[in-house]
Amino acid sequence: MRHAGMLSILGLALAGCPGPGDDGPPDLTPDAGSEPDAGEPPAGAGLVFQFESEPQLGGDDSGGEYNLVIDEVVLTLVQVRAIGDSAPGDERTSADQLVLSWAGGEAEELDFPQAPPGFYAQLLAELASYEIAGTVQISGDRVPFRIAESGANLEIAIGLDGLELEPGMDRTVTITVELGDVIEAVEWDQIPEGDDGVLRVSPESAYMQTVREQLQDSFDDDDGDSSGPG
Repeated sequence: MRHAGMLSILGLALAGCPGPGDDGPPDLTPDAGSEPDAGEPPAGAGLVFQFESEPQLGGDDSGGEYNLVIDEVVLTLVQVRAIGDSAPGDERTSADQLVLSWAGGEAEELDFPQAPPGFYAQLLAELASYEIAGTVQISGDRVPFRIAESGANLEIAIGLDGLELEPGMDRTVTITVELGDVIEAVEWDQIPEGDDGVLRVSPESAYMQTVREQLQDSFDDDDGDSSGPG
């Protein structure tokens, strides 16, 4: 009888152990990688600002009073930040620097892939320096010009008219920089030629303040934005 009892206990113990090919009870421990991080925006949420020049570089003349043609542009923006009800301009929607330098019809982009959903009111920045070069027509002749300033620190504010970024959606906003208005604001036939034959507007020029004001007003939301699923 003692041997029979020991065999019964051993049989119960073996019954509780998985045999060959038996995976045992399922693992109910949650997969740590299956839950999304609550602090991250929905997949695909992002905000892109696309900057274009008007007129385009190297294109036909503008048809204005001086038939300007722009050949070279470098605009350096600093402290760029998109402001909205859910975006105070933190690292998700800000950039220390953005250099706009167009070539032909190509646009420069500013991408905020982690921008939180919400309504956006403004894109703010400072124009730290700028250089614009090309030719203008005076008395039938094409004459080269150059406008340049460093340390300008001009405040740029672009209204976005309550642009909505929906959860899980990408949004692209086109910003047109009306450089033609900047150059046409100068009376080029009143600007003396330098020794190299170039018409220059520099910080010492009487037209510099006009150029600064026009540059501040030249950034415009084109309202040609597009959105799509992420």
